[in-house]
Order: sequence, then structure tokens, then C-alpha cells
Amino acid sequence: MIGLFFEVTPVALTGISPGYASQSAPVYVLETAAFTRKLAAGTPQRIVLFGTSLTAGGAWVSQMQSAVDAAYPGLATWINSGGSGKASDWGVTNLQTKVIDQNPDVVFIEV
Repeated sequence: MIGLFFEVTPVALTGISPGYASQSAPVYVLETAAFTRKLAAGTPQRIVLFGTSLTAGGAWVSQMQSAVDAAYPGLATWINSGGSGKASDWGVTNLQTKVIDQNPDVVFIEV
């Protein structure tokens, strides 16, 4: 099974439906995530997974890696920066070394 990743992007609609007060309210559009578009184009992606024990040893990490690696073999470099037994304060304290210093193209955060 190939996993699909999507971004939800707010798009402001103006002048689409005259007479409605909410015509400038954001509408959310589902589109293919930028990192999967880049992988599909053959551009390698450095992916950091950051979070608590669910990231350090959770099943979602291996499932995502398997799906992406099957669809785009050899293009994803995975860095698991999860910390077992950690909380959001640990995440803030370690953001620089565990995420930013890894120079990622995309980051998945779980807390």
C-alpha cells in the first residue's frame, strides 16, 4: 500500500459568490504535500520525525517510512529525533539540535 500525504491549505475566496457575507472566509483545499511532489520529481528529501515515545518507537514511524520508501526508493533520508518519556518542554529545549541542526526538508512533529 502506498501512503498518500496531503497538505491542507487555506485559500481565501473573494468575489466568488456575490451576495454572501462569508465570501472572504477561508476555504480549505486538500493538495498533495510538497515533499511528495518533490520526491515524485526525483528530488531527495531529508525527513525529520520529532516527538515523544510514539515517535521514538511507535508503529506510525515504520509505517510511514515503508510507504514512502516503497513509492520513492532511495530518495528519503530518515532521521528519528523522538525521545521516549519526553514532553513538550523537552521538545522546545531540543528543537535546535534535534530538528533545525539536521537541515531537514520536511519535519513531522508528534507530541
